[in-house]
Amino acid sequence: MNPKDGDPVQRVRELTGGGVDVGFEIIGLVDTVRKMIGCVKKGGKAVMVGMCFDNVPISPVNDVMTPEIKLMSPQDHLKAEIPQVLKLIENGRFDLSHSVSHRLPLKEVNEGVRILNERIGNPVRVVLEP
Repeated sequence: MNPKDGDPVQRVRELTGGGVDVGFEIIGLVDTVRKMIGCVKKGGKAVMVGMCFDNVPISPVNDVMTPEIKLMSPQDHLKAEIPQVLKLIENGRFDLSHSVSHRLPLKEVNEGVRILNERIGNPVRVVLEP
């Protein structure tokens, strides 16, 4: 669903019968963090994976305590978790096809940083390749 066509939180809640058990935010934008939290059902988990450097307005009472959601942000990933994540991707549980917006050769690292800093071409994630 294109969020310009309606409220994605409302649509996710309709499609899932009240919200998702676990929501993942992998982009790192204030708006997507807020929307992901809104998609999590009562008692679920909201996982912030994307690097969001801006302040995200979250009401502890309204956004976390009342819906009894667990707000999580992994600091690191264990090597043992990689096969589990790959299996989820392989089984179609995670669609990461739109998570990379730019691919650049390693020697253009400075251009990659510029793209992110200046938000050129609506960057999601810049991948540097050897």
